Order: sequence, then structure tokens, then C-alpha cells
Amino acid sequence: MDSACGDKSGITKYPDLKPVFDNMEKAGLPFAYPEQTKAFQADLSKGVEEIIFKGGKKPVKELLDELQKKYGQN
Repeated sequence: MDSACGDKSGITKYPDLKPVFDNMEKAGLPFAYPEQTKAFQADLSKGVEEIIFKGGKKPVKELLDELQKKYGQN
């Protein structure tokens, strides 16, 4: 991937994010949140940037759990 959050060094350093990026590529959109896609994309991008580029202390699982709670469908 060429995007900043999908940069190879980021994936190498944070392999837990690989399934997230793989799913986004396959679907063309992150997961299945059509009503709030833009907000979801913004929150996901911000979280990934904080983890990769700003040395965030939040684990990938915590970011994904927060996104699931906010945007998920049960």
C-alpha cells in the first residue's frame, strides 16, 4: 500500500494492523459501516497514525475494540 498508514515499515513494526489494512483493501471501505463510513475512516486513520507515527501507547487491540464499540453492529 502506498498510503501513509499502510506504509510497509508501519506494518512491519505493527503486524497486528495487517489484517485491518488487508480488509480495507479487499472491501474498498473499512468493514461494513455505511452510515458512518467517513467518521469511522477518520477515527481509524487517527488511531493508526497515533500508534505508528506518534509513538502512541495504545495497543492495536484497544484501538480496534474502541472502534468496534463505537461503530460495530451486534
